[in-house]
Amino acid sequence: TVTKMVEIEVKKATITVIASDASVADGKPIPRLTYTLKGFVNGENRNRLSGKPSESTTAKEGSLPGVYPITIKLGTLAAANYRFAFEDAKLTIMPLGTALAPTFTPEAGTYSAAQTVTIADKTPGAVIYYTFHGAIPTTASFKYAKPITVSGTETIKAIAVAPGYTESPVSKAKYTIN
Repeated sequence: TVTKMVEIEVKKATITVIASDASVADGKPIPRLTYTLKGFVNGENRNRLSGKPSESTTAKEGSLPGVYPITIKLGTLAAANYRFAFEDAKLTIMPLGTALAPTFTPEAGTYSAAQTVTIADKTPGAVIYYTFHGAIPTTASFKYAKPITVSGTETIKAIAVAPGYTESPVSKAKYTIN
């Protein structure tokens, strides 16, 4: 009799390790990064694995609001019957809110003499930028440092920008000097 040997190749199943998206308010510590696993076969579960993947992000406490990558890699994760695929995620640092709109003193209006105008904002750490002639202000506009003398008809617009906050709405004040 002749015995015939049959060689069987068993391929490892793939577990997909999926980093979870996360978010945090500006100024708060980076949250614990988490992940999920997909692809177990034959009723198996995470008990068939040892170790854990490594997760990292370029964001740190104090990073500006925005979206940062979360990278997930093999780390110490291991399994005899599985290979691994990885899916990265994102961390969103959310602004604290919108900066308050700047205020003008004196208020807009018609006056018989030149006015010394002060621009203020109560948002912590706010920097005010302003323009004349009704132009829309940006962070490239004049940076407010001292009161402005208005001696003719003028429209001043201003914004406030503060760390961790979305830029304020535009404030507008028209002064008419007769």
